[in-house]
Amino acid sequence: MDAIVFRKLNKVGYNSRPNAFAALVGKSTEPVVRTLMKQKTIEPDMSYTDLCSNYIDSETFIPLQYQKAGYKTFNAEDYVTSVLRYPGCRGVKNDTMDHYYRFALLFFNQLEQNTQLVFSIRIP
Repeated sequence: MDAIVFRKLNKVGYNSRPNAFAALVGKSTEPVVRTLMKQKTIEPDMSYTDLCSNYIDSETFIPLQYQKAGYKTFNAEDYVTSVLRYPGCRGVKNDTMDHYYRFALLFFNQLEQNTQLVFSIRIP
């Protein structure tokens, strides 16, 4: 099975969340400062609060565009809080991906916590 690689996907924000918003929704929440290139700063499309208070699975959500074109979509996160599901944010209204890694991540995180609890018990 082949996948589409987004070559030269540039960083536009401070951390993963604003960068993912730019890649997946096409909206920026932070200014792109280009003073080193002697060019004007690109102002953000919206504030982080505005983007966080609305569902992001809209027409501009790129995985939906790929689904409409017949592709299967997959989302893999490397942390419990994710771009699509973040505390205090609406995120996605519907499960928009065909496949998720999140269930496995949550399972293994819980398994690790349980294992630490079992092995931290001291027997007198």
